Amino acid sequence: MSTTVSIAPSPELLRFAQRRSRMAKTRDEIEQRSEERETYVTPALLLPVDSSLQVVGDAIHAVTRDISAGGIGIIAEQLPHHRLFAAHFHVSDEMQCLLLRAKWTQHDGPFEAIGFRALAVLQTLPLANAPTPHARRAYEIAASLAT
Repeated sequence: MSTTVSIAPSPELLRFAQRRSRMAKTRDEIEQRSEERETYVTPALLLPVDSSLQVVGDAIHAVTRDISAGGIGIIAEQLPHHRLFAAHFHVSDEMQCLLLRAKWTQHDGPFEAIGFRALAVLQTLPLANAPTPHARRAYEIAASLAT
């Protein structure tokens, strides 16, 4: 029996993030930030990794919320149990791979908002040592999208 694994977040999470992005202009007028950020909503896959970029847990399906020069805001269905992630998402039809460190988390409606600091651009997806066949298949799908 073959199962298909999607790297896309749930439709509810995607709709929630899209609603939040429509509210971003008002939020940006109120908040004072040291870095300018741009609202950008797209599905993302977060892979928990260790300091040697080995995958150490199952993938988290998420949606980007905004991007700045130094970080990225993400909305996820669950709170991450790790602090270091390889994040995969599309920008202008190109797969981006970033090494991110979680800086803060907070509840955002029924979901979790996570602020990440961008540490590095990754040239390849960390596929080695995927912890489960389910996660390994999700990583393979993400890798095929990057090519």
